[in-house]
Amino acid sequence: MKPWKALRLLGGNLLVLLVLLLLVELALRLLDLGYGSHPWEPDPVFHHAHPRNYCYRSYTPTGDYGGFQVCFNALGKIEDPEGYVPQPGAPTVVLLGDSFVEALEVPWDSSTAGRLRARFPEVNVLNYAHSSYSPMLYYLMARKFIFEQELKPDLVFLCLFSNDVRNDSTYLRDAVFDTEGELLAVSGAPASPLRFLVRRSYLGRNLRRAHLTLVYWWNRPDLPEDGPQPVVRGVLEEFPGWEGTLSAHWLERTVEVLRQGGAEVVLSAVPSKFHHVRGPSGREEFSHKVERWAAARSIPFVDLTEPFRRWKETHPRESLFFPKDIHWNERGHGVVSAVWGDYLEAWMGRAASKARSTQ
Repeated sequence: MKPWKALRLLGGNLLVLLVLLLLVELALRLLDLGYGSHPWEPDPVFHHAHPRNYCYRSYTPTGDYGGFQVCFNALGKIEDPEGYVPQPGAPTVVLLGDSFVEALEVPWDSSTAGRLRARFPEVNVLNYAHSSYSPMLYYLMARKFIFEQELKPDLVFLCLFSNDVRNDSTYLRDAVFDTEGELLAVSGAPASPLRFLVRRSYLGRNLRRAHLTLVYWWNRPDLPEDGPQPVVRGVLEEFPGWEGTLSAHWLERTVEVLRQGGAEVVLSAVPSKFHHVRGPSGREEFSHKVERWAAARSIPFVDLTEPFRRWKETHPRESLFFPKDIHWNERGHGVVSAVWGDYLEAWMGRAASKARSTQ
């Protein structure tokens, strides 16, 4: 075959392939099959952040959940897919935490933030949680984000997880300080143009979904659940110390900044999935370590471990966590929202009594 004919044949085939890819992309968009899972983009201040004004259909390689719509607003924060308009002058409650509070694993209406907003329509409930955030990043959020918004928080629920100690040790390597030792940023890696393109292509998202699912099932953890380590469904849980850690230092500074801005701060910690599913192990709950630390500093703490334990006593064959995934399921968010909601209701009652006494 002559070279020019070979080139023409190759060009024709490439054109046909391009048209087919465009048709597949169009079909996926019409069917709203733009799958995604915990999308991140590098951030020069907060290490990583969500894409802004971005929606996707949820899935997880474990198969534990998926099929519902997840949306991030103009600030890159998780929001009701139906949209939300805060009420000027209403009390504002901000949720801080990592992926447990962020709740990308359940539909918005089933999440802690969604349930609180439904229970207290007279309150602005804003979810500023983000996957894999920890106290160093909460401190930056308090200094460089939360009080820059039009709605200033009156009450902040901040929930910790046991891997925060390890995460902060990792973030310290990318931390940027000024000459006086003030934390300015935790710099993320440079953005990848390929990731940007794949994330905005529905075909690319589906290929990424297939790849991650195959990788999970090929390399899924094979850890003995009856061994000496706290393992549930292949997930190794951490039980670190808290007092004197880097994370404890930055959490205390975060509380100081939020209080200086006029917000009341309430701490909680994620209960152990291992203890919830398999029973006591002899290891002290991470939550109890944080509660003891908070009491010594007069920081309010709302315990979730005891409500999780009581729920398990009445539902011995069920769980508040997904079978394979580490996060809370819809029932778990129901318990957390009830506990935080009761605190919020009492807080609003105290605020109303205080307002009446000053009239």
